[in-house]
Amino acid sequence: MSEAAADAPFRRRVGWSDRIGIVPRLLACSLLAMLLAIASVQVWTLHAIKADGFERSQQSLSSSMAMLKHELAPFGQNWTATQDGRLLLGETPLNGRNDLVDAVKTVTGAVATIFMGDTRIATNVTNPDGSRGVGTKLAAGPARDALLLERRSFAGQVAILGSRYVALYEPVLDGQGRIAGILFVGVPVAATEAFIARITQQTVLAGMTGALLIGLGYFLVLRVTVRPITRLAEVMRRIAGGALDCAVPGTRRSDQIGDMARALLLLRDASARARTLEDAAAAARADSDASKQAALTAMVEAIEAQTGRAAEAIRERTEAMAAVAAAMTGSASRTDDNAVSAARASDRVTANARELAGATEQLAVSISAINQEIRRSASVVGRAVDAGAETRGSIEALNRDVERIGSVADMIGEIAAKTNLLALNATIEAARAGDAGKGFAVVASEVKALATQTARSTQEIAHCIGQVRAATDSSVAAVARIEATLGEVGAITGSIEAAVGRQGAATADIARCAGETGTAAEEMTARAAKVSDEAAETGARAGAVGKDVAELRSAVEALRQSVVREARAAAA
Repeated sequence: MSEAAADAPFRRRVGWSDRIGIVPRLLACSLLAMLLAIASVQVWTLHAIKADGFERSQQSLSSSMAMLKHELAPFGQNWTATQDGRLLLGETPLNGRNDLVDAVKTVTGAVATIFMGDTRIATNVTNPDGSRGVGTKLAAGPARDALLLERRSFAGQVAILGSRYVALYEPVLDGQGRIAGILFVGVPVAATEAFIARITQQTVLAGMTGALLIGLGYFLVLRVTVRPITRLAEVMRRIAGGALDCAVPGTRRSDQIGDMARALLLLRDASARARTLEDAAAAARADSDASKQAALTAMVEAIEAQTGRAAEAIRERTEAMAAVAAAMTGSASRTDDNAVSAARASDRVTANARELAGATEQLAVSISAINQEIRRSASVVGRAVDAGAETRGSIEALNRDVERIGSVADMIGEIAAKTNLLALNATIEAARAGDAGKGFAVVASEVKALATQTARSTQEIAHCIGQVRAATDSSVAAVARIEATLGEVGAITGSIEAAVGRQGAATADIARCAGETGTAAEEMTARAAKVSDEAAETGARAGAVGKDVAELRSAVEALRQSVVREARAAAA
């Protein structure tokens, strides 16, 4: 068997993904996972580098500020802003002392500025045209607010003369605690970002190189690992092609490949056993064919003998048929007379059945109308029962609300009694107080009167609540009686509906039987006419039967000879 024939049962339409081998699939998945992991590490690393870069910039600014203060230390500690626009440190004016800020830039690389108030008097920060920014003002923003309004230091990113800097500002105070000037050091943001970009490029390049090397090593390891599987696939193809004696590698391995190899070995042995059984079955079929040939010869001889006996029996039967044909001629005449009489009686039955069917249909229509009215009554009674149940629920809910109102009224009565007692005590205390308690006595009297009125109102409410409660109890009992009555009416209506339904079913059966009777009578009339016609034809055919009997004898003899001849030819 060729490989194409062996693979034919397993062929199917395959997509582009099925044409990719196991090694490329595993390698692609692994590389994708590694790239995602490396990308995640790279993103986290770059974020950390960026945050660390700006943090280091702030730390270097602290060093630059210390350097600027170190350059200013020899001039003293007292800051003074004069009326003629000079900033003095000790006795030394600092206006135009760009050498001090340039010294800071030379040592640390940071730009520096000395402000008098919010005006730059010495700086190495340049304008867009390249000139020093001496005489320019501190721009409005968070830095200006922190320094001049809150009188505190500021650290962060700021825009200075069209460029962005990571900056550090510190105010300097004169002897009276006023802001005499500001010290500034900064690093251009572009330099920090260039450093971070360079680190980012190097990090990405290193990550891609590492991913490539890891992927290459993984490919080599994966190829060595999958090689036994490809060998097993080759053995499977050979076994499918019919080579059942080929060796199966890897059967002694203890991993999944070993399990596959041992399963393939079992499959090879089972296929060999199946081929042996197939060969035995072919031999058995050959023996069976010989036995069938012998049985067929015996069968032909038996057919020849049985055909002779059957031909003799048919001859006897044909003679009997001739006698029966003569008798059929007389019977057909009598059948014709009886069919005419049956047709007349059938006509009378048909007329009566039609009248009965019409009356039954009218009765069925009347019963259907009564049944519809009873169903409508049952529906109305059902809705009345539901409405009664809802009414009883509403009254019971009202009764519970009345009970809660009674509880509140009792509580109000208790409060009125306590208020009356308090008003009495207040009256007594007012009397003891004399003239000073007259106003309080008037108030206590009003409170007492109000408490008395509240008590009377509470009693009236309690009386009304009792009447309402009695009325609701009577309503609940009445609704319950109505529900019971409606339930009895519903039961009676259901019984009537069931009886009418049974009557309708019986009427429908009567109508169906009447219809069937009419149909049967009509069919009987038609059949009687047909019987009369058939009787006439039977008489004619009975005469022809006698003629056919002689021809049948000769045909049976020819059939016997033909069967014997064909059976012998089949057995030859």
